[in-house]
Amino acid sequence: MSERRYFWVFDRTIFDQIKPPEFTLLEGVLIVLGLSALALYLLLVVYLDAKTKLHAKRAKQLAWLKRWLEHASLSQSELTTLDRLAGDETPQARHDLLANPVRFETRIHEELQEGRALSQSFAGKMRGKLGYTSENLRIPVVSTRQLQPADPIRLVLWKGGLPQHYYGQVLESGLSTFKIKVGPEAVKQLAAESAFVELFYIRGLGLEYQFSCRPKGTGAALDELVLHHALVQEGHGPRGVRLPVLVEVMFHARSLGQDAVYDLDPDTPPAFQEKGLLLDLSNGGFCMSHNQEIPQGHYIEFKLSLKKRRQVLQLTGRVQECRPFSGGQWLSRCELRGLDTAGRNFLRQVVRLEQQNRLKSQAPVRRRTA
Repeated sequence: MSERRYFWVFDRTIFDQIKPPEFTLLEGVLIVLGLSALALYLLLVVYLDAKTKLHAKRAKQLAWLKRWLEHASLSQSELTTLDRLAGDETPQARHDLLANPVRFETRIHEELQEGRALSQSFAGKMRGKLGYTSENLRIPVVSTRQLQPADPIRLVLWKGGLPQHYYGQVLESGLSTFKIKVGPEAVKQLAAESAFVELFYIRGLGLEYQFSCRPKGTGAALDELVLHHALVQEGHGPRGVRLPVLVEVMFHARSLGQDAVYDLDPDTPPAFQEKGLLLDLSNGGFCMSHNQEIPQGHYIEFKLSLKKRRQVLQLTGRVQECRPFSGGQWLSRCELRGLDTAGRNFLRQVVRLEQQNRLKSQAPVRRRTA
């Protein structure tokens, strides 16, 4: 049987047979008017829908504001102060102020900067009633005025081009200033410099807020410092994430002078190794329990196996605090020093990944439905 080949030939006569319908001028005008009316109707539907959603949103906001103010039980003078901060006496202006913590704290800061002092009750009672304190985890920390007594802080001072870290807590907070408790060394160094200091507020597991505060003076005790209130400069989280590990390690402690001797004389025998228990770890520091007291300022060096012993990190920490621990042991709180960027990034990834895995394992198991 012979093969047959078929070829498709394009025929232009098909398009010649397709012709648009013919309309009169009146019919064309009516069609255009009909399409325009349909478009206007669709636009009206979209506009009315958006307006309805906006009214529902504002009604929800005002209902939330009403519940909040009823729960706060503000006095008339406090409501007047609130309206002055909002710039208007309307409920919507109150909501826009209270729903935005950044604007709320900024307005207070501007009032004090311009010399229009607020009542002392506002800094205490009213702020507590509204929930704008560090205890309310649903509201970010925007100002140091939100800090409460016993809140942990970290103070950074620079000496010889190197940062000096001092840990303490908030003692009391006023309208213009607040008082903290740190080491006497920090107070002496700051009194000599009288410059701005970097203050970090440690919140929860994974947050640190940075402030640049101007010192006002010292308190009654040698370790008390009075600072002016300031707005937050930056909020970040990697340093505050601490991970419980409970790993036994072999370490040795060195002072700064001993490090210099070791560098000059490699034949000097190393320090005596001791067994310690690593309690927790972060990319900023660690805590370890051991048998003997280690002076503050000394360094603890040890090796830690990560990711199923596939990588070993050489960690060095400067002892910030060493205090008695249970069972006749000592607890050292150390800050990591000398770790390069690659090692610190790797440590941060390991800590965060391990924390996420532990949180997932603690999450309730949901039953799947078909």
